[in-house]
Amino acid sequence: MLKIPFSEADINALRYWRFHHPDPRVQVRMEAMYLRGQGVANCEILRLCGISKASFHRYLDAYATGGIEQLKHIEHYRPQSELQTHRLSLEAYFRQYPPATVAEATARIEALSGIARKPTQVRQFLRSLGLKPLKVGMIPAKADVAAQETFKKKSGAALSRSAGGSPRRLFRGCGALCVCPLSRDSLVCAAAVCQSPLRPPTPQCLGRLARYLA
Repeated sequence: MLKIPFSEADINALRYWRFHHPDPRVQVRMEAMYLRGQGVANCEILRLCGISKASFHRYLDAYATGGIEQLKHIEHYRPQSELQTHRLSLEAYFRQYPPATVAEATARIEALSGIARKPTQVRQFLRSLGLKPLKVGMIPAKADVAAQETFKKKSGAALSRSAGGSPRRLFRGCGALCVCPLSRDSLVCAAAVCQSPLRPPTPQCLGRLARYLA
């Protein structure tokens, strides 16, 4: 076992950092070294701190090598994908020839680098390169202006107010909706007073009206 001297300044620093360090793993290290500096037996230190003998020896070696600052050092394990070694070449290739699908990108990566990966891993790799899937929309067909004008005229005539009569309803059996023509080209739909308060507008009527005016 190493014979490590503890100065008064180190004891005070260990006493402080065992409670105030933001990383709980470093707090355990400080606690173990503080107890060692107070002369507590090694077996009691292992029991009180809940650490193994190998971990305690690593803490001792770190403190003997670099003091308290070495105890604060945490090496985070961050695994790197094998595709990172081909990152520059793959990024340049995909910038010039963007893949249409993830399956196509998977096949190209395997052909260029010899590394086979699942679609989920390939999708993550493409996102790390800054490549994002594009939203594809449908291009509407060319509108028939003449047919639209004819439809408007017929619709306006069918919904026009007759002489001395009430406005016709848009849908049969829908007493809560009325359509009043403002002009030949525009209609205003309003929720009229229902014939009975127990008959509110139904979702079917509202859906038919939305499809009609769409």
